[in-house]
Amino acid sequence: MSYHKHKTHAIVLAHTPHGEHDRVYTLFTRDHGLLRATAKSIRREDSRLRATLLPHSELVVDLVRGRAVWRITSGTHVAHLLAVSPQVRMLVARYDRLLARFVAHESRVDELFDEAIYIRQILRTQGAIAAPAYEVIALTRLLSRLGYWGEYTDVPWLSGDVLPEYVTMEQGMHRELVPAINNALRNTQLMF
Repeated sequence: MSYHKHKTHAIVLAHTPHGEHDRVYTLFTRDHGLLRATAKSIRREDSRLRATLLPHSELVVDLVRGRAVWRITSGTHVAHLLAVSPQVRMLVARYDRLLARFVAHESRVDELFDEAIYIRQILRTQGAIAAPAYEVIALTRLLSRLGYWGEYTDVPWLSGDVLPEYVTMEQGMHRELVPAINNALRNTQLMF
């Protein structure tokens, strides 16, 4: 029986151990949306995929759909967070937890995937400068894309590119935006 390989751009949102040598990965993919896929023998020291499937990294993966689960057969690195500050890594981890919580399983969401890649690029390049401001900008954009952002619709960074001057604007609005974000998250009724 032959299986069809699906090559797709993906973000590793999370992983959990499975058995003695395997892991189950939560991937946000361009072509299949959010899915869980197993990587066989990835926890063994001689695994070739071990260095590729790092937490919160971007990669191109080959997936095979089995009867009940997806399997990761190979992968190539696109970008990772090893060279960024711990503060930026924590910010990306929180962003990834929200993505994993809000995106429907196996539903294609191109605009949201492109947004996640764009936010990662900004955080890798500029996040260390003003991480709290970029976190608020990233969360308001995410909530807006998901349809949960009802307040402050005149915030300029909700669409288009994130410009450096938006960081200064956000710092002036921070006291109002953080409670609005918390309120929007609470209203989704999807929080942990």
